[in-house]
Formats: sequence, structure tokens, C-alpha cells
Amino acid sequence: SGSGDQVLVQARPDIAPVLAQKSDNQVSSTSVPLLKTHHKHTMKTMESEGDAPIFTLPKTATHGGKSSGHALLSALQDYSKTTASCPFNSATQQAVSNSFSLLVSLYCEDKASGPVTESRRLQSVSSWLKGVVTDDTKQAISNAKSTGDVYGAIFAALSGGDAASASSLALDAGNPRLSLMLSSTSLQAQPFCRNQLEMWHESGAQPLTPNGILRIFSIASGSIDIEKEMFRSDSASYNIDWRRRFGMLMWSRSHSHDQEVTVSSIIEQYSSDISAGLAPPATPLYCDKSHARAKATNQCILYQVLNHRADTDTPLANIISPSSHSPYFHDFSASFHLGACMTALSNSSLSYHQEDLIVDAVSSQLIGDGLWEWAVYASLCSIGSGVMSESAAFARRLRAKNIISRFYSPSTDSMAGSRRTFLQNIGIPREWFVEAHAYRSASEGDVLGMVNNLMRFSPTESMSAMEDIIIPHLLDDKDSMKKLWPFLELLRSKISDNSIECWNKPYGCGVIHKFLQLHAQVEKLSNMPFNQVEMCNVDDLFDAATELEATLSKVEDRALNKSSLPFIKLPYGFTRTPRNVVIEELVSKLSSLRMRLLAIKNGQPVSDLDHNSRIAFALPPDGLYDSSTPMGAESILRGFCGFKAMG
Repeated sequence: SGSGDQVLVQARPDIAPVLAQKSDNQVSSTSVPLLKTHHKHTMKTMESEGDAPIFTLPKTATHGGKSSGHALLSALQDYSKTTASCPFNSATQQAVSNSFSLLVSLYCEDKASGPVTESRRLQSVSSWLKGVVTDDTKQAISNAKSTGDVYGAIFAALSGGDAASASSLALDAGNPRLSLMLSSTSLQAQPFCRNQLEMWHESGAQPLTPNGILRIFSIASGSIDIEKEMFRSDSASYNIDWRRRFGMLMWSRSHSHDQEVTVSSIIEQYSSDISAGLAPPATPLYCDKSHARAKATNQCILYQVLNHRADTDTPLANIISPSSHSPYFHDFSASFHLGACMTALSNSSLSYHQEDLIVDAVSSQLIGDGLWEWAVYASLCSIGSGVMSESAAFARRLRAKNIISRFYSPSTDSMAGSRRTFLQNIGIPREWFVEAHAYRSASEGDVLGMVNNLMRFSPTESMSAMEDIIIPHLLDDKDSMKKLWPFLELLRSKISDNSIECWNKPYGCGVIHKFLQLHAQVEKLSNMPFNQVEMCNVDDLFDAATELEATLSKVEDRALNKSSLPFIKLPYGFTRTPRNVVIEELVSKLSSLRMRLLAIKNGQPVSDLDHNSRIAFALPPDGLYDSSTPMGAESILRGFCGFKAMG
């Protein structure tokens, strides 16, 4: 500001809590345990030879009116158990684990008869909710007992759906009649509690009755009107969170005479109470009391999953948003799996853009944790509903392949082998790793390693590398040419019909291979006695040299300096020599071979086949100019021109 008393600070957002370091220097990730569970239950789709599969959870399918989703429900149960081992903060861990178990309760099926009835579903959700609030209920009972509030402890037990504990607490406090009444809380006991409340109200004794007793009788009668009034009059001091308050509504409605009570109707009623200011809003579990009002716009994922059952039009992206279950709003590690499960269970879906955002976020987290192999797996997962399009699958595969290209490094990563084994076991093509290794070798200046790997997946790419780098470097003398021969022999063994044209092109590897054959044959003739030379057909070798010269003359000028591998890092001692310079050297060598053959044919002595390169950059004794030329100028000019002495 103008007064200078304010400072603008830019900081990176917190993605996730600081994670513990394991003994093997690996970071403990929140995503990996859940991804392992996902992979355990996943199915492969869009498989094709040479491509990675797309992974997705089994969908809930309908056949003949009966839903078949037992495999998916098994995955949900495993997810709920797995979450306990994830290093989330406690509130997030509780919310995510409970979300998976809630999905089981909401979408559970009978293996024999298929989908369950609404009444059984209501019982299932009721049992789930009692388990969810157990810890809070026990804490509330303990707090009340520590202050001597007997009725507060009994009410706390009832608010958690634990009538047995409430009855036991009443008996321990010397209230056997209250204990008996609470132990039989049902459709028969509710009228008695309701009549008692009416008598206190009519006699004017209600204001004199302890608030704890009124709350006990109200909830035991199947009414939560007192709770609504307490929250409406003083919401700030109301000490029951939305889960227990929602449970009180559920348990009171489920014990009523209303035969139309369903999970959906209870959710709709609670939403109405929130709107009317009669019930606490469903704030996320990570929000404390002081935080809750400020975060009122963020709804707890448990409530949103429940509400989604009543209103399937609720946007799925809002439900699984990190703000619904985690204080780290950029942590999508749980959203990934919640989205995958919910799209598999219901008709709700994510747009391709939303799905890609979640997958990208999880992949980035995994890469940041040093677990790029799991980022590859996550990139190949479909967490939306419906069938992924071919173009979307291509983009996912390309993303996964790029991750491997960036991070697969056997020369620097001691775990590269185990990562590769894992990915190949799940269906990643072997060629992806060979290609990545080839270009990794290129970036590290290991040209021979690059060519060796290129041969395994792309003979065409390998031939380009040979022509641009290896051949110019090893064509200068006969000893170097002997090193070149095994490379070309191995490459020739891998040539297929698809790459034969590239092999036979002018200045292709096939032409260099023929030249080396001719060179070896002429050298052999040079070492033969004259009486044995007469038995050899020297004219055939003349014809072969002439044919090679004619082939090299067909190389087009515009292709002379074209390179398909322009970004290879050349190691020390290698030079990227222009192709026209190399062709000139080959023509020079062929001319020398023709002279040697002519000498052999005429019976004249033959010297060795070495010759002074016609393209060698020879300097006078004083250098390129004179002794006053600064040192290094010659080498600079050589590098600029791209020449290299080849003889």
C-alpha cells in the first residue's frame, strides 16, 4: 500500500502434509497404497499390440433388472481398509475411509437377490453412521462424566445412537426406571416419552425440568424439536456436530410409524433444516469450531455423498473436491479414487477436462515424491464414466510414455530395474523403455549405447544415428572401419521389409556396408601372392567400386546436411561432420581402391590402403595465418566449419 505497512508475499501452495522419510530414502506417499488397491481391482481396456492398456474399475452393470457390482463393492471395502495406512492427517483419513464405507452402505447388494430394499439400505446407513460417530460419542460421554453431568452423559450416548450405553449410564447413576425406558426405546416406548413431555408442558413444569432430562425424553420420543430450537437460538454454543445431529434425525425418523422413510427423504429433511437455520451445516471434519463458520461454503464429503444419493444431479467435481475432505486444497490423491468409484457406481460423470486435471495433479504429486512409475500408472487410468475415446487414450499413453522418457535412467537410478519390471508386468510395452534408454544415452553422450538401444525398437532411427554420427567418426582409417563393421552387421540382421528402403538409400548404411566389404576384399588381395591373385576376378571388384561411386552421386544436395537426430549430445572426440564432406571422403577412398585394384591387375607392388584424406584440414607450420594469430583460433574455425581430420 501507499503507507508501506503491507508486504505482498508469494509462496508455493501446500500440496500435501510433509511426508515421512523411510529408511531406504523413499518418501511415504499418500497415493501409493490407494493406487495399489485400485490396481488390485482394476480391469484393462483398449488393449492393443505395442500399446499400453487403459485401466478402469469395473462398472455397476444391469442385467435382466438385477445389478451386478460385487467386484466394485469388494474394491470399496478394500479402499476403506487401505485408507487407514495412508499418511493423511487424522481428519482427512477419517473422512476418506468413511466415504468408501458409506458408498458400500449406500450401494450395497445382496449376492443372491441383487439390490437391497430401501428399509434395509436405511438400516445399513444407520449402522455405518453409528460407527462413524463412535469416537466423538465416547469423548462427549467422558466430558460429561468428568463434570458430573449424568444426564449430559446419557444424552451424549443417545445422540450417538448408542441406547445400550445410555441405559447402562442411567442404571449406574441410580435411575432404574429411566434405564428401563431407554433400554426399550422403540415404537412402543416413544408414546410414553412423548406423553411425559406433554404433561410437563401442560402443567408448567417444563421450565423447571433440567435441560438434560428434556433432551433425553425428546430424543427418546422420536422428536428433535428441542435440538432445532437450541441451535436456532444459539448456534455458536451448540456442541453437537452435524454428523451426530444428522444421526439423531435418522434414528428418530427410522423409529417412527412413517412407512415412506428412506435415506433420500432424511437427507432432504436435513438439508431443509440447514437452510432454515435449525441444524448445523455439514462442514468438513478438518474444520474446528472457530474455523467452521468461515468454511461454511465447503461441505463435508460424507454429507455430499449422502446428498448425491438423493440428488444425482449434484456435480461430481464438487463432491470429490479436495476441500471437501482435506485442508490441502491441491491434494487430489484421494479425489482420484473417490471419483473413480463414484463414476463406476452411479450415472454421474466427470468431464474429460476435470478428469485430466485430477490425473495430472496426482501424477505430479507422485513424480514429486520420486515415484514416477506410479505416475505412469495413474496417467493410464480412466476415472470417468463411459468409454474413453481413442484420441483421449492416445493422449494418456503419450503422457505416460513421456514420463518414462524423462525419468527412466538406468545409469543414475539404482531402482530403474525394479520400476521397469513393475511397469512391464502391468502391460507397459518393452519398447518404451528401450526408446527412453536410447535417448537418455544420447543426452549423456553415450552414442554407442544410444545406437545399441535404437536397434532394439527402431532400425530406421538407428540407421539415422549411424549415418549422422558413428560412420563419420569411424571412417577415417582401416582400424576404425573394423570397429564399424560389427555395428552394420548387427543392424543388417534386424532389417525388415519396412526398413529395407532406408538401408538401401544413397549414403545409407547398406552402401557403407558394401564399401566396407569391398575395402576388406581389396586389402585381402593386396596381401596375396601374385600367382593367387590371377585366380581372383579383379574386374568384379572394379565394377563394385564403380557402382558405389554411381550410387553416392545420387545423393541430393538438399539432403546433405539434413539430420533426424539434431539434439544428440556428442561425447568428446566426436564431431558432427557435414554429410557432403563424408561423401567426398568415401569417393576419395573409392578412387584409392580403384588405383590399388589397377596395380594388382597389372602385377605391380601394392602399398597399404591408407591414404591421406582429401578433406583433412592441413595447416602450415605457423598455423592458419601466422604466429600472431591468437591460440585457439584454428580450433574455433575448425568447429565453425565442422571439419575434422579424417586421415
